[in-house]
Amino acid sequence: MNLALKVRTDAKRQIPEEKREKKKKQKTIEDKQRQAAFFNSLYTGRNMEFSFKTMEEVSMTKHFYFPKLGEDYEDWSFGAAPLAAFAVYPVICSRVDFRNHERWMKISMEEIAKKAGHKSVSTTSNAIKHLIEAGYGMTKSIEGEIKQRYPLIERKKVHEKVPKGEKRVWEYRAGFIRGDMIKRRKTDDEARYFKFPTWIIDTGLWAKLKPRAKALYIALRSCSRFDEKLYAGLENGVPFDQLDQIEFDLEEYKARKWEVCNTPTTRLCRMVNIDGSDIRKIVDDLEETGLVEKIDRWWKVWLMPNPDKNTTNKHQEF
Repeated sequence: MNLALKVRTDAKRQIPEEKREKKKKQKTIEDKQRQAAFFNSLYTGRNMEFSFKTMEEVSMTKHFYFPKLGEDYEDWSFGAAPLAAFAVYPVICSRVDFRNHERWMKISMEEIAKKAGHKSVSTTSNAIKHLIEAGYGMTKSIEGEIKQRYPLIERKKVHEKVPKGEKRVWEYRAGFIRGDMIKRRKTDDEARYFKFPTWIIDTGLWAKLKPRAKALYIALRSCSRFDEKLYAGLENGVPFDQLDQIEFDLEEYKARKWEVCNTPTTRLCRMVNIDGSDIRKIVDDLEETGLVEKIDRWWKVWLMPNPDKNTTNKHQEF
């Protein structure tokens, strides 16, 4: 065989080999795509990509009980947490199966980051790691002696079957005040918890807030209370000389739109470890989303959407 014929023969042999390599690479790409699609479906049966909802699409009554911050709460030191942790913890709580608190849930780091308003997934990951390693938790007294501790965040790695093998994913469980831990009463003013409505997270308002504004909101909710006379005068137009006769029943109390906070701003900032030197910027952020109003020396803290703010009735874009 001469040299020219040998070269042509070798070239013909290379063509099938190149095709096989190309098909192999294409198959690898397709396998990865199928695996990614299956992995995404593990998160509550929907894709990791999601959109925030409008007010009309969310539940206005769904909530979880957030332990109030306080300087004298020995069993609750969350006020010392970094700002990113303040953003992440409510997001995880909002996804809990409230019918079964002990149930583990799957939620992607990308979804947590987006709902928390973090541009970087690593920020979210570090916040979760801090919440777990710092040992933040709540303590429930049992029979005056025995105490049961609830960690704020728990997570574990589980193996999920995916095409061409298995993949390890995180499952989470959130610790917060359960219904059986609450002493039933007419109002929550003296209780050591407040109701955190999940519509704040589901509509994207929580993600829109800057980090310090999120922390300040939690401090405000921890210190806010229901002022029957002020509420009746401003919301219901009750004349001043009739305010002493005002008394709200349980259903009226549950339907309240806002509460009052007259705690000094310096103390609120100290509760959540933030610098209050330019507090006006933080207040503007909260007021823009319609969650609070600063009125003279006190705050109106909205529990239901502020009707004067149109931003709460639209999809939030980020």
